[in-house]
Amino acid sequence: MPTYTVTTAINRLTPRQKTHIAQDITRIHKSVTGAPAVFVQVLFADIDPANHFIAGKPLQHDFLFLQGHIRAGRTLEQKQDLLLQLVQALANAAAAPQNAVWAYLNELPANQMAEFGHTLPQPGTESEWFNALSQEDRNLIDRIGR
Repeated sequence: MPTYTVTTAINRLTPRQKTHIAQDITRIHKSVTGAPAVFVQVLFADIDPANHFIAGKPLQHDFLFLQGHIRAGRTLEQKQDLLLQLVQALANAAAAPQNAVWAYLNELPANQMAEFGHTLPQPGTESEWFNALSQEDRNLIDRIGR
């Protein structure tokens, strides 16, 4: 399922901003791809700005990095739409200029990803995949947020 990691300087984002970003990423991914919201996970990584270099020098600019690992199978138009909406949402939620946001989407074949102990379904077959799971696994996913 899609995993998005937002990397920023320590204390750059408030807990409220993080919640807003996670909700926006989930909403945008679901809207563009049709994948269920429960498939979307968002992680935040805070780093010491002294540990971030560009061109061999410490970065002296506001930054927000978004890396998204998504299942392969989306059209180029979907990926461009997803990327641009994510950049805008991250900039807005973080009260940052768009030039502070760097975003990357990485595609992985569904059969090279495993979550909940199962390889993932091809895009568009999520319902069939979910229904084929054991009752225990379906209950777990339901508890998490389905």
